Amino acid sequence: MAPGRSSLKAVRSLLVFSLCVSIWSVAVIAAGCGSNSSSKSASSKPTSTSTQASTSPSGAAQPQGPVLLSGGGSMTTQPFTLAKGIAVSQMLYSGGSNFKAELRNSSGRLVDVLADVNTNITGSTATGISSAGLYEVTVTATGAWEIDIDESVPQVVPFTPLQFTGTGPIATEYFQSSGKNTDFVINFTGTSKLTVKLLNSTGQAVQELADATGPYNATATAPLQSGVRYLIDVEAVGAWTIKVN
Repeated sequence: MAPGRSSLKAVRSLLVFSLCVSIWSVAVIAAGCGSNSSSKSASSKPTSTSTQASTSPSGAAQPQGPVLLSGGGSMTTQPFTLAKGIAVSQMLYSGGSNFKAELRNSSGRLVDVLADVNTNITGSTATGISSAGLYEVTVTATGAWEIDIDESVPQVVPFTPLQFTGTGPIATEYFQSSGKNTDFVINFTGTSKLTVKLLNSTGQAVQELADATGPYNATATAPLQSGVRYLIDVEAVGAWTIKVN
């Protein structure tokens, strides 16, 4: 009986050992499968890449709203940003003598003479901006001055016919036409230089309507396109009237 019990115990021990080995093997295989599955899941997970920066115009200057400049006496302003298009400069000077304001680009090149008078001034002028970038205004003056530069263009503007009047340099309000040849009847009672230019809302000079010394009374004709917004830039010292028929 003793030898039989010993054999039975040996067989039982062998079975228990084999079962433990089998359970351990299954656990190892399961752990390995789980690890491979996790690794596969992590590597196949899509990576989010933002394209917002690449689709935005890199380095393109955007208008930042009206540029407000002021000072006293002669100086060069801090640089400011202008976009490509048209810029209307409103100017106020109370120094009583020479006032000159020059718009220059970042390289110092002269873009436009905004004003050059020997008296107080309350007026405006329009400038076509050919490229976006940094600009500055060089001012020669003996008194206080203000220059406000605005690049906004209204969506709703009046149709012709209409009439503009003023004294001194003025960029008129925007207007539009149904699309036809249009007469501009210009009357100027001053005795100084008179320059009248027609511009569209992109800053392009469409036509020079007058370039003379006053007094002046004449009619100029220009082709206006439907759906295009225009303004008239008048450079003068003295009273003037422009009828747009």
